[in-house]
Amino acid sequence: MKLNEIVKQANGTYVGVKLDKESCKRIKELCKIIDVPNRVTTEKLHSTIIYSRKYVPELKADLTNYPIKAKAKEFHIFNTQDGKKALVLKLDCPALVDRHNHIMSEYGTTYDFPEYIPHVTISYDCGDFEPSDFDGELPEITFASEYVEDLVLDWQNKVKEEKVHEQYRNLIVTGK
Repeated sequence: MKLNEIVKQANGTYVGVKLDKESCKRIKELCKIIDVPNRVTTEKLHSTIIYSRKYVPELKADLTNYPIKAKAKEFHIFNTQDGKKALVLKLDCPALVDRHNHIMSEYGTTYDFPEYIPHVTISYDCGDFEPSDFDGELPEITFASEYVEDLVLDWQNKVKEEKVHEQYRNLIVTGK
């Protein structure tokens, strides 16, 4: 076995779905209205189907069952592994639950949580923000496409590295 194959096996497999542009726009507008701190950029809004520590190279994206509609149910706060609070929009989406269950049984993937809860993360660090005051209409979400990629277990450091690289590029371009 080659070194890169061993690394891939250690990383795992990730399956997610991307929102369509209109859904991203609706979530962005909602986040502005309720003033969510540290919002996820609209380009990075997604929902996780599988976050498996088992590497499954034969698993491919399902390109046949999209678009998929979901109804936003409620805001919820998850405690993250690094002690922060993530604000998510929980979804009612049987199609995502079915896809999750199918992948788990068909490919023997793993999942770190006792229950799969379809959601879109709006902020990975919302601080003391409490969405309980919001009593408006929550948007319908449309998922446009599914994607599969190697799981990066140290994704938080990867995000930090990307921000540093972006700041460096801005410094070179603007001199600021």
